[in-house]
Amino acid sequence: RFGCGILLGENNEFVMENYDWKCANVKSQSCLIVGDGNFSFSVAYLRKNPSASLVTSSFESYDKLTTDLFTADNIKELVTQSVLVLYCVDATCLQDIAELNDLKFDSIIFNFPHYGGKSNLKLNRHLLKNFFTSAVNFITARGRILVSLCRGQGGTPADLPKRYDDTWKIVEMASHSGLILSDVSSFCASDYPGYVSTGLRSQLKSFITSGGLTHAFTLLQEGDVKHWGHSELSSVGGQLLCNSKRPLLHLLPWHPIFLARHQLVAECFKSNNVEDLTGRTISTCMMMDHNFIQRVMELYPCYAKYCDAVVEAFPLQHTSNASSDGSSVLHLLTPSLEVHLPQIVNSLHHHNGRLVPNTAPRDLLSTNREGVHFYAGQVYRNCSISLDTDSQPITHELMGIHDFSDSVAAISSTIVEWISERLANQFTLSWKECDDLVNLKNVLQCFMNRGDKCVPLLTTGSYYTNEGCSLKCEVFTVHLDSLACALFEIEDPRMLWNRDERFVNQFLYLKTLGRMVFQNFSLYPPCYSHDICFWVPYTGPGIDRHIEQRLTALVRRISGDIVISLTCINVWRPPIMPVNVCEELEADEVTSLCYRLVYSGLSSGLSKPEAASMQSQLRLALMTSDVKCRLR
Repeated sequence: RFGCGILLGENNEFVMENYDWKCANVKSQSCLIVGDGNFSFSVAYLRKNPSASLVTSSFESYDKLTTDLFTADNIKELVTQSVLVLYCVDATCLQDIAELNDLKFDSIIFNFPHYGGKSNLKLNRHLLKNFFTSAVNFITARGRILVSLCRGQGGTPADLPKRYDDTWKIVEMASHSGLILSDVSSFCASDYPGYVSTGLRSQLKSFITSGGLTHAFTLLQEGDVKHWGHSELSSVGGQLLCNSKRPLLHLLPWHPIFLARHQLVAECFKSNNVEDLTGRTISTCMMMDHNFIQRVMELYPCYAKYCDAVVEAFPLQHTSNASSDGSSVLHLLTPSLEVHLPQIVNSLHHHNGRLVPNTAPRDLLSTNREGVHFYAGQVYRNCSISLDTDSQPITHELMGIHDFSDSVAAISSTIVEWISERLANQFTLSWKECDDLVNLKNVLQCFMNRGDKCVPLLTTGSYYTNEGCSLKCEVFTVHLDSLACALFEIEDPRMLWNRDERFVNQFLYLKTLGRMVFQNFSLYPPCYSHDICFWVPYTGPGIDRHIEQRLTALVRRISGDIVISLTCINVWRPPIMPVNVCEELEADEVTSLCYRLVYSGLSSGLSKPEAASMQSQLRLALMTSDVKCRLR
């Protein structure tokens, strides 16, 4: 056994059973059906699921319903089967039904709801919103709310024709109750023999069910905490450097980042030992004096954007104190593992032309396989906001140090060949020469390309161990988040931090790494765009990088990962300067900046009022921050 019960077979293949979360709740033990006009669906459902505990209801009264013989026969059959049948039930006020008090259901079904009137979108949206608000209190922790709508009504990309504004916006209405859309499937009346759709208020003219869709909504399903290990990150000087308690994903034996890096190392370097090759991690922080940080900013612009304001990025913090010699020291979270190269190489010594481990510092431990020393850890960057894997504030890197200068090409080729085989032509790979990094020379970077996206995956370079450049070792780093998302086809990198058991279980029960496709359980989350415009002192053409970094930090502090895009859409320098603004900002000239933010929830539904509230908090925070600006 390996880690959390992951079995390793021949060739280090993961050989556990595949897990399908969609099938986990199919056989519901209890079900509530609302709005069944003639109870034909309830009868068909009970015949299909005879062991289910069923409660069914209708909006109409018993006296009116029993005037129709077909409906009366259905009621009689349900009562004979000991089904609780309720009448005059408003689906938006389930809490007012005494018979439902203290009951929880695995499924609540509402087929083809309609408020009344012709094409009254606003009232039908209101109906859905109030129904979800009421029904969410009656489902179990793993329960589902199933709503079937006619073709084109839902407004999701699954609808044909595809449109949004001219629909009922069912996902947005459900988000008011914290629900997420987990599945969409075709509604087939033939699956329920005997079902006859009724029209509005049980009228004879029925709804057209052909082409209809059933939407399954769920709540966040928190998994077992033990799967996530220890949450706190490393600390220096007794002070915690990260207040968000993010776990070290590359050390969780079930996590896709762990699985990707383990398989890469085990297969690319032909190790027969299946122990955790990189189970030991390096420190999450580095300690620099201010002069070194200034040198990094001046000589290596590629790291300047990470080092000069990384402490501002959510959820990062810094501590300053005096070192042993009395000089000022800044504790800065690691922007890349390669900044640790001097300390790592100093912990190794040469023996017969090879680097071998010496007595390493307590927090710098590695494993040596096939002449390569592996290090893994989290890295932190104050980067732009987007859904690209290289635009996340916390990511994971795997770094390998090889002691043969003529072998790095073969190592890189082996890694790229392995990745290309695993990705099965989903991406194209390209190489590009890059500027020297802090410690690496002759840098090459490999990118994954698909459509208009270009994501860095692998970086190689040479590290010279002395000033005379007489001895060097080859270094490569792998962006594990990008690799894991590509291997498992995870579209949204925020999912890597998701604690929902439907995410965890898909990897706990993984059978074959190369052929596993992640089953998304948060479909089509609604997005809300908001703009924020403000005046800033004019500092020259373009955008002041410091202002954009401060705005990015404020956005992450207020909304976390809810904002998926922050883009400057307009920079305007007025021909006639507004005198009052110039006086307030103590500037001769000013520039107007307009940024567009896109809000979108993932783990739980995000409603339009919640997004608007975050936008208001951002405006207030910007006004009270140290950024010299004035809102427009």
